[in-house]
Amino acid sequence: MMNLTDNNARLVVANNARYFCAYTVLDGDTLERDPFALKRAVEAADRYYRTHEPDALPVVTMTWDQFEAFERERILAKGELQRATEEQVEQAFNVLPPLRIRSNGPLTTFFLGEAFHGPYYTQYATLEVDGRRIYASKMASIRDESTWITVADVIRANTEELSA
Repeated sequence: MMNLTDNNARLVVANNARYFCAYTVLDGDTLERDPFALKRAVEAADRYYRTHEPDALPVVTMTWDQFEAFERERILAKGELQRATEEQVEQAFNVLPPLRIRSNGPLTTFFLGEAFHGPYYTQYATLEVDGRRIYASKMASIRDESTWITVADVIRANTEELSA
């Protein structure tokens, strides 16, 4: 079985505006046995993407840790914090069983019950402010609370509504 966290393993990755995709993975043992394996894999990926998806170029190589960090940054950036409506939050809550429902004082949050990719889900929040409710959503990692919506996030997403 291949160990993706092996520091010698390399992923050949294509990247475009729509997705970030590992074309192939080479483990450290393969690279030790065949010093040209990585070069051939990059050339094969380059040929494929030049022919079929030129927007995915350039092809790059990276470790698994680099791939996960790049993927995280890219996915979280796509799911920016935004103001949500009551209807959007109710629909998300009712469409699939919600995950990680949390209530902390005036803030209630949950994750849509279907992952966008891996540990990345859309998170929704409701905040009670001065007797009314305001809402927000964003992409977050269900495994990393530092990415979760906070009270400050909900207020920031609803600045215009609160000043009206």
